[in-house]
Amino acid sequence: MQMLDHIHNNLQEKSIKHLLDEWARKLHNCIFSYTNAIKDRRTVIYGVFVRHTLKYAVEIKGNRIVQTLGVSNSGIGAEDREVIDRWFLDVYLRGWIEPFLLK
Repeated sequence: MQMLDHIHNNLQEKSIKHLLDEWARKLHNCIFSYTNAIKDRRTVIYGVFVRHTLKYAVEIKGNRIVQTLGVSNSGIGAEDREVIDRWFLDVYLRGWIEPFLLK
């Protein structure tokens, strides 16, 4: 029982609202306003972290990236854009989405 209590007490649960609020403060933007769109499955937002620090938020609708923005809605560099685009194609579309479409 002690072990279960220890595991339970060390779990950290974050709601969509809590996570988006945290990300909005770190990125100094209005990402929090996307809470309902995410809950309603109209959009998906991923955080891009570099060395455990949130660097970008990536919004995805359907099968395309709608926007990728950094602190204060700044754009991203070409190298980072290339890495994110590669992740989107190789991991998100081919790894997570395609298998469901093939069933």
